[in-house]
Amino acid sequence: MRAKEDELRRQFEKYEHEGIKRNQEALERERGLLDDKFEAKLFHSEKRLAEKERSFEDKQRELEAVYAARLAQLDKSYADKSEQERDRLRQGLETERQFLEKNLEEKSGKLEAEYRVRHSELLGQFEEKESRTLAEFKALQDRLVAREKDLWNEHQKH
Repeated sequence: MRAKEDELRRQFEKYEHEGIKRNQEALERERGLLDDKFEAKLFHSEKRLAEKERSFEDKQRELEAVYAARLAQLDKSYADKSEQERDRLRQGLETERQFLEKNLEEKSGKLEAEYRVRHSELLGQFEEKESRTLAEFKALQDRLVAREKDLWNEHQKH
C-alpha cells in the first residue's frame, strides 16, 4: 500500500506538474496573444494619434492661413480707408485753398479799388490845395508887383 500510495503520489505530482506546465504554457500563449493584441492596439492607437496630429497640424495651418488672409484683408482695408481719408482731406484742403485764394483775390481787388479811389481823392485834394496855394501865391505876387510899381511910380515922382 505504501508503494501504491507512493505511486499514486508520484502520478499525482506528475499530473499536477504536467497540469502546472500546461497551465504555464497556456498562460505563455495567452500572454503572447495579449502582447500581440496590445502591440496591435498600440500600433493602431499610435497610427490614429499620428493621424490626429497631422489633422490637427493641417487644421492649424489652415487656420493660420485664414488668419493671415484676414490680417492681409484688414491691412488692405485699413490702407484703403486711410487712402480714402487722405483723399477726402486733400480734396477738402484743395477746396479751402481755392476758396481762400478767391477770397484773397476779391479782397485784394477791393483794396486795390479803394486804394485807387483814395489815391485819386488825395490827388484831387492835393491838386486843389496846390491850385489854391498857387492862386494865393500869384495873388500875393501880383500885389507885390503892383506895390513895387506903386513904389516905383512914387519914387519916380519924387
